[in-house]
Amino acid sequence: VSVAAHCVGKQIQSIIQLFNNGDLDQSEALFNRLLPFFDALFLTSNPSPVKAALIKMGLDVGNPRLPLLPLTDDQANQLYAVMDALNIT
Repeated sequence: VSVAAHCVGKQIQSIIQLFNNGDLDQSEALFNRLLPFFDALFLTSNPSPVKAALIKMGLDVGNPRLPLLPLTDDQANQLYAVMDALNIT
């Protein structure tokens, strides 16, 4: 199950299609481009980071249920900086 696919599903689909078509270099390049985002989605326990990402993208998915907490300001800033750098909107 892909946590990131909630936010970048089309890109993940492209990674898989490129791989299946034998275009390993392009598949790897796209994966490596998104790797900072994948890493940022695990700054803390999920689903907190993916919910924050979806909210930034304009989808009101609400906060995680207790005992999980929303991202700290520092965590959110890290995640949003990666999203902005990769133009994930």
